[in-house]
Parts: sequence; C-alpha cells; structure tokens
Amino acid sequence: MIEDLTFDRDPSINSGMPINCTVKANDNEGDSISFLFRLKGPSTGNTWLNETDWQLSNSWMCDTSNLSLGDYIINVLAKDNEHPAEMRCYASKE
Repeated sequence: MIEDLTFDRDPSINSGMPINCTVKANDNEGDSISFLFRLKGPSTGNTWLNETDWQLSNSWMCDTSNLSLGDYIINVLAKDNEHPAEMRCYASKE
C-alpha cells in the first residue's frame, strides 16, 4: 500500500525549518486511503506522538522550530477506508 515517504528538504541539515512530508500510496482496489503522521524523538520523550488525525491528505508539514536538537523518526500509517474496521489493510513507513 505505501510505496514511498519523501521530504521536500534534507531533514538532517535544516534544523528549525519546516519540512513537508509526502507519502505515496495506492490501493489495489482503488479505494480511498487515510493517513496518520507520527513523530518520535527527544521532544516526544522518544515515544510515538500523533502529529495528525487520520486524514485524506497524503502530506504533513513538520514544524521543526519547536523541536529539541536530536534524532527524530517520522512515521506514517495508511489505512483503506472502504472496508469494515476488522477488514481494513494497515501499512506503515518510516
């Protein structure tokens, strides 16, 4: 389902600058897909923090200006919207 996660700039050299994260995904049946963006690092206590709710938009702008220095992981979850919850396909990418 998730093919790629890309950033509009190199996160390792642009501390303090916003980073646009975009996920490329598809569903074999052509169903709509929702995305949930998460962040883990020093400012989140090294635990996953949801940065968005489930959304149809495949992008999220990470505002790094309020983050402590350190290493972070951006993760996105994707789910198929067209099936009952127990039959949905979930996928993730870091």
